[in-house]
Amino acid sequence: MAHAYTPGLRVARDAVLRRTRRLPMRGEVLAQVGDTVQRQQVVARTELPGNVRTMNVINRLGISADELPTFMLKGEGDVVRKGDLLAQVGGLFGEDPEALVSPLDGVIIGHATLPIVNQGDALFHIAEVEALDHAGEHADSIVEALAVSDPPFPAAPLLDEDEVLGRDVARRELGLDPDRPAVLVQLGSGNNFDYDEIRAVLLDHLVGDTDFQVAVAEWLISDAPAPLPDGVKRLNLQPIARYHKAFEFVVSTAGYNGFHELVLGGVPAIYVPNENPTMDEQLTRAQYAERKGLGLCLRTHEIYKVRPHVERMLDPAFRADVTARCRALSRANGAQEVATFIEQLVRTVCADREPRQYWAAP
Repeated sequence: MAHAYTPGLRVARDAVLRRTRRLPMRGEVLAQVGDTVQRQQVVARTELPGNVRTMNVINRLGISADELPTFMLKGEGDVVRKGDLLAQVGGLFGEDPEALVSPLDGVIIGHATLPIVNQGDALFHIAEVEALDHAGEHADSIVEALAVSDPPFPAAPLLDEDEVLGRDVARRELGLDPDRPAVLVQLGSGNNFDYDEIRAVLLDHLVGDTDFQVAVAEWLISDAPAPLPDGVKRLNLQPIARYHKAFEFVVSTAGYNGFHELVLGGVPAIYVPNENPTMDEQLTRAQYAERKGLGLCLRTHEIYKVRPHVERMLDPAFRADVTARCRALSRANGAQEVATFIEQLVRTVCADREPRQYWAAP
């Protein structure tokens, strides 16, 4: 019986298939050359924060992918506004040029560079940014554009610097051995985000493989106390930031208060963001801290990063570098500015409403 095959196809008993896999935009490679990887293991990742709009420039302009850089007027990291010209191709016979404009306000976070693409491939990626005026020109990534957006007020930490206890006093009040290093784990209430697995792995490593004293801060609003290994101290103190200097480093969520207390206090930290969609941008803060050398980011599904992150924090030189970077930041406290703004807002009367409407009973 005759056999049909595609011309040029080689049939062999054994063959090596090599396939190049690329992230759609700049990201992080998690595996090293020579590593043994398992099925379903994440070997590389990239973040798509916010609303990302993809645009097929190739089809729109009638060019090939390797020609794209020639016609681009904006590059990766550029801030763009709705209607801004992104790329343009001149007409072959002098007719009006083909142009591509941005459909929204945002930041260009990537574009395709492969010479071969398939119809429908996304070739331009624009992340929508609501507060575009504060995004900053030429941000390295959308994560940085969001994280370093200039807020209307400086950070407002709960405690002033003179309200935070010194190391010796804090250790004495907490009952910690003054001669042994200590670490604090503060992962919030856990009511709306599951920290059980990452907490268990962290505590197992800290208790079993290090000489550190380990303390866990519990939130008064927790539905139930977390089970802790023997030897771990349970703390029910508020505000816990008052005692941060008692510890060599902290494992913490990246909520507004905790994040700013740690960074502005110069405390080395591993940030484990609460990624419940109803929460604020904790992942953005944690990633920004790692990018800027202000701490490390550890997501709850990244169990494989627990040991290397803890090992880095065990290094006194690494902790000293983090502290120095944090100390270099401005310590301005925006609490007074926020209070003044709220007071002004409360006293504001709109011209199109009668004053009595503001105080009328519902």
